[in-house]
Formats: sequence, structure tokens, C-alpha cells
Amino acid sequence: MHNNRRALLYGLGAVGLWSTVATAFKISLNHLSPLTLVTLAAVTSWCFFAVTLAITGQWRDIWGVSSRARLRSLGIGALNRALYYVVLLEP
Repeated sequence: MHNNRRALLYGLGAVGLWSTVATAFKISLNHLSPLTLVTLAAVTSWCFFAVTLAITGQWRDIWGVSSRARLRSLGIGALNRALYYVVLLEP
């Protein structure tokens, strides 16, 4: 029963947080272009994950991957974000 309650709370939390996304996009797009908004989101995400990797001590694990694989991952991640959001948000 404890896991069901926890799952319900996580689900409600996710719905509550996700429901604010449309409002945040609308307010942000009143002040920023879609490309600026996507760039800001990408930089914020990168900083968040960089700090998380540094705090957990997993930053060194990145260097165990080949530079080609790191560049490919970086390119695919940027392309995914850029294509999806710029196409979605561009009028």
C-alpha cells in the first residue's frame, strides 16, 4: 500500500509540474524568440547535468567514452532539441 501511495504522489507531482509548461512557454515566447528560448533551455539543461555529474563524482566517466562517441551524442542531442522545439514553436 505504501508504494501505491508513493506512485500516486509522484504521478500527481508530475502532472502538476507538467501542466505549467504551456504557460511557461507562452510567457517566455512573449519576451524571447523561439531560437533564444531553445538555446537558453539547452544551456540550462547542460549546466544542470554537469553539476549533477560533478556532485555525484560521475564526471570522470564521460572521459572513458571515445571522443567520437561524445561528439555524436552531443550532436544528436542538440539536433533533437533544436528540431523539435524550433519546429514546434516557430510560427
